[in-house]
Amino acid sequence: MLRKIGCLTLYVEKLLTSNQVADIDQKVTQWAAIAKPESNLLAYLLGASVLAIAVLGFMLFRQRNGSGDDSQARQARNST
Repeated sequence: MLRKIGCLTLYVEKLLTSNQVADIDQKVTQWAAIAKPESNLLAYLLGASVLAIAVLGFMLFRQRNGSGDDSQARQARNST
């Protein structure tokens, strides 16, 4: 359908009726209620894995920089 507004000609097409939009909205609301997670296990696993990665990264950083107790003992042994 063409609609003329002043010097502009706009193509206006109604894609969905208000009843169709309301039906889709109702279905999406139902899906959202059904899709709620029953437990937080995934969140706990994600948190634990991030914590493990942070701890292992810190341990690797200490080993590479030689700031641990083992490296100081090793340096003392090597200097004698």
